[in-house]
Amino acid sequence: MGFDDMRRFCEIQDLKMPVFGSAATMDGLRNTFRYAFDEPQPWKNYLRLAPEVIDGPFRLGETEIIPIDLPHGKFTTTGYVFVRGGRKLLAYFTDCAEVPPEAVEAARGVDVLVLDALRERPHPTHMTVSQAIEAADMISPGVSYFTHLCHDISHAGLEAALPASRRVAYDGLNVTAGASR
Repeated sequence: MGFDDMRRFCEIQDLKMPVFGSAATMDGLRNTFRYAFDEPQPWKNYLRLAPEVIDGPFRLGETEIIPIDLPHGKFTTTGYVFVRGGRKLLAYFTDCAEVPPEAVEAARGVDVLVLDALRERPHPTHMTVSQAIEAADMISPGVSYFTHLCHDISHAGLEAALPASRRVAYDGLNVTAGASR
């Protein structure tokens, strides 16, 4: 689940790792990774968290972060729209079965859109590639990156079939907001 991979950040500077999420998300993390929330910490330089429960837009420095509820089967996940100086820089909508109208409106015109696009066949908790393309068309970003693709998709084949403003995300990808407009 990747959570323990954050330990190294706490070891380097003996810091607490800020973690932002809804109350339900924090409860789930606390139940799964109780040791990271327990005080005092039983091990020196192990993962320690500074949990921040969010229930609406919040700021990190000059960036406003707008949480967006996204359907994920029987559950709700959270997507985020990052805004600085009134400009929508990034919308991150992964692990979702659809992008509801409120999310489309919140992200409309964003520089960079990251979308769930699992496969072509329907799935109860993830968007298909076709649904992701449709959502990107409604949001009208500068560029879209499709992620969460499964083994059913040929990354090279999909990339070749997409227009220039739609791309397949990959590990190590660096994205610069505003570069596409």
